[in-house]
Amino acid sequence: MDLRRNRSDGVLRARAMRAATLYGAARVMSLATTARAEVAMEGTEYNVVGRIQGDQTHPAVTFGSRRGYVAWQDNATDGSGLGIRARRIEASGAASGEPFRVNETAADEQEAVSVTTLKDGATLFAWLGGKRGNQAIFTRVLSPDGMFVQGEQRISAAGLDCRAPSVSAMPDGSAVIAWAAQG
Repeated sequence: MDLRRNRSDGVLRARAMRAATLYGAARVMSLATTARAEVAMEGTEYNVVGRIQGDQTHPAVTFGSRRGYVAWQDNATDGSGLGIRARRIEASGAASGEPFRVNETAADEQEAVSVTTLKDGATLFAWLGGKRGNQAIFTRVLSPDGMFVQGEQRISAAGLDCRAPSVSAMPDGSAVIAWAAQG
């Protein structure tokens, strides 16, 4: 699927895919389905990833039936500008394991991560990568057992300056990634 919207400020694109110190606080929220929707806070704020070097910003989170991941960009992941890291979160909300690097490319900026959990329990990460003004969309899939099943994949066309990737799982186990692009 490739959706396009032609405008002077850019193009909206989408592609269907087959599964082939974040001191900002986290708080568990529950959604009560009653005659009117209500959001209720549960528990207290807590540090999601622990104390790690650099500035962690722009978090994204996903949960499946058993666990999830929080991902973010920071300036200490790959030694060259911004990089993408993630950490597993158990169903209880507790962090598990150490933060790990998602992007393989260290050059330039790797930023604006989006993440979703697929039907089979795999996790799909999508982000911007490259020099600002000429960035592409990259993806990487983490298997349900926590191992990357492939290297990072560029999915956007060459010659575009991409922005704002957003990824969502589909009921059939595939995923859709949407982004804005100029060029």
